[in-house]
Amino acid sequence: MKKIQAYIGIDPGQTGAIACYIPDQNGLIVFDYENMNYSNENMELILKMYPRTIAVLESVHAMPKQGVSSSFNFGVNFGFWQGLLVSHKVPFNLVTPQRWQKRMLKKNDGKDTKDRSLNVARRLFPNDAEYFKRKKDNGRSDAALMAVYAHRL
Repeated sequence: MKKIQAYIGIDPGQTGAIACYIPDQNGLIVFDYENMNYSNENMELILKMYPRTIAVLESVHAMPKQGVSSSFNFGVNFGFWQGLLVSHKVPFNLVTPQRWQKRMLKKNDGKDTKDRSLNVARRLFPNDAEYFKRKKDNGRSDAALMAVYAHRL
């Protein structure tokens, strides 16, 4: 069996991201979600460099009191990522935020999950800390930590 080269983590939200973790180099590639075409191009780029990958896709659902339109858009994004992984023949696991966060985040990492995610990503990837400068970069940090989570599985 061929060794996995890279691990992909995907935060499927509208402000989400895709991160590719390369353990042999402790390297990280991160792309923000901008649109479906852009995300497909980024997936193809990652797979060209690292054809043996496995992915983790955050399995989330609509939240109470979330608007109908935003719930629909969220579902479209989630389905898009599933279809993209399947079409590129990338094996993947669905993981709830609670599951990966329990393994990757600790209470003393910050005051809330967004803060914790950013702090842990900065600590794990000091050479790539520019990805995680702002509070709104938490989609990037979530994707990066899910990629590391996939590797640790």
